[in-house]
Parts: sequence; C-alpha cells; structure tokens
Amino acid sequence: MKTLHCKWNDSRITSVETNSLTPMDLHLDNRYLTRDLPRIEQDGLWYPLLVYRADPTWWNNTWIKHRSAQCRYVDPCVNSDGSIWAIKMGSNRYQTAVHLGYNAIDIIMCNDANECVKIGKWFAQCDPLNNTNSLPYMGLYDYEHLL
Repeated sequence: MKTLHCKWNDSRITSVETNSLTPMDLHLDNRYLTRDLPRIEQDGLWYPLLVYRADPTWWNNTWIKHRSAQCRYVDPCVNSDGSIWAIKMGSNRYQTAVHLGYNAIDIIMCNDANECVKIGKWFAQCDPLNNTNSLPYMGLYDYEHLL
C-alpha cells in the first residue's frame, strides 16, 4: 500500500484507503494540478484530510441537491459502517494523492462537518506546522481577527 502521510503529527490521524473516501468538492477547473500538486511534490502533505461520516440518505436526498454547480459529482462510497466518509476539507489534496498513485492517505475523522471546517480554518489561518508562533486550536471558525 502506497500511503501519503502528512507532516503534521496528531494522535487522531489515521491512514485510510483513498477508495473508501468520497470527496464533496471536485472543482471543475482542476485547480489541484496547479496549486496542490506542485506543493505536495516539493514539500509533501502538510496536513491530513478532514473527513466526517455522512448519512447516505442525507447525501442522496439533501446534499446532492445543494452541491456547487462548479464541482464534479462522484458516486459516493458507502463503507462497511454504513456511512459515506465525506472529505469536507482536502478534496484537492485527495485528487493530488490519487494523481500521484497513492492508494491511502492520512485523515482525521471528525465528529461532523463543522469540526472539519474549524480544524481546517485553524490549519489554513494559523499554519501550526510551519509557524512556531501559531495560536493554539480553540475550536473557532475564524482566527484572523486574533492574529
């Protein structure tokens, strides 16, 4: 198994097969090729994907009707636990991993979509891996007003 491990260390990180994940947003402009691919090829994967367990009924009856028209749809993978492991934060990094031939990747399985967004915002705005003066995680949706 070829696994793309992230540089960020956290006890919640686990590696899962890419085919067990379902990206929520696959941008039609393939931005991962110009943004994420060069960075990951040069520096590796900094942070894990942020994933949560989505209910298939919600996915197929609610989310599918409200998803962005700027994104491609993929059929969801329903896992043995009966849920869709939805990539809420990191679909471009997921595409990069698949493009590079990885069949497993590091994730954090969050409790819900909101937790994914909160952790993702902290990674993006505070960059704790590369910023020694980073703010600690506080479960916020926005850290910019604190910086």
